[in-house]
Amino acid sequence: MHATYEPALARFTHLEISDVRGGESFLRVPLRQGDIVVGDRAYARAPSLEKVVAAGADFIVRTGWTSVRLTTPDGQRVDWNAIYEPMQPGEVCEINVLVEHSGRKGRGKRPCRQGSSSSARMRRPRKRPTGCIVSCVLKSSTPC
Repeated sequence: MHATYEPALARFTHLEISDVRGGESFLRVPLRQGDIVVGDRAYARAPSLEKVVAAGADFIVRTGWTSVRLTTPDGQRVDWNAIYEPMQPGEVCEINVLVEHSGRKGRGKRPCRQGSSSSARMRRPRKRPTGCIVSCVLKSSTPC
């Protein structure tokens, strides 16, 4: 079951029942401009976040380091150490990032060409990154 709760109305505004293949996603949620949606790690996926941005809504998601590919708007890797190193505990930093589609649907190794060694794998040309640019707010916390 997937549910949308509206705090201002103190009630659920959307319910959806899916089978075991139906994962959590903002793609299931009707969105309006100005909405704020909150989701856990399962919601931090590029197509889902792109839908939120396209609707003119905002999102707050918790994500792991590998859940979604975040790059600079020009497609470069984000240097997290350079961002966090000068920050003091409790300080907030805001940067723009591209939530990039990975393009991978499955897991595992790509197939080799017939008769070739495993080190000579087929390579696809790198496509231009696609996704949506969002503002990322980072907060430094005290070390454990």
